[in-house]
Amino acid sequence: MSVATRVDEVLKYLWLKEEGWQTEELRPVLAYHLGRGDFEEAARRGYVREEDGEWVFTPEGRQEASGIVRRMRLAEWLFTEVVKDPRSAEVAACRLEHVLTDEAADQICTLLGHPRTCPHGRPIPPGSCCVEHRMVVRPLFLPLTHLEVGEWGKIISIHVDTRKVRHILDTYGLHPGKAIRLVRKKPEILVQVDHTVLVVDREVAEEIYVRPTPLEGLCRLTPGRK
Repeated sequence: MSVATRVDEVLKYLWLKEEGWQTEELRPVLAYHLGRGDFEEAARRGYVREEDGEWVFTPEGRQEASGIVRRMRLAEWLFTEVVKDPRSAEVAACRLEHVLTDEAADQICTLLGHPRTCPHGRPIPPGSCCVEHRMVVRPLFLPLTHLEVGEWGKIISIHVDTRKVRHILDTYGLHPGKAIRLVRKKPEILVQVDHTVLVVDREVAEEIYVRPTPLEGLCRLTPGRK
């Protein structure tokens, strides 16, 4: 493994540790047997410094680590939902995080609809494309409200923090992996889950991200008015 790659692993290790990962979860990174020399090399590059026996990020190091983690988690989505090879996602992502350019990461992010979390629900650091929210092509993932009336999608993630709202959504089967159909946009959001039609608060619907999916053999309803 090159020196640059080992420095990347140091930065990723510190980032994941800050996120609260436990030793068992960090095992794939620890498998590289990072030593003090790797941390000192990261320090020579201006990415970390030692404080009271602990290695911490410099501002430059935090920015660099953010890019590494972003590329890794975008690559996980790429292999999970585009390449359709979730078993290879983790290994492939760990390789791509070192070679993807920021421009390539932005293109993948735009294709995916600027996802906020990885397939495991961990946050993806936003890039410049997320701030600008570029939509050059139709994203692979998009808010439920961006579906066409009558269109089906698979729920990818839900960004609702309120436990009460999440409980209500779970009660009606609105959770990642579930097929959902947008029945009507106005005056209220109307969706179909299985054979049930529900009204969903517009603000909540904006936080439900789906992958448009043509589905056959499911109950079809007459499309409502937009």
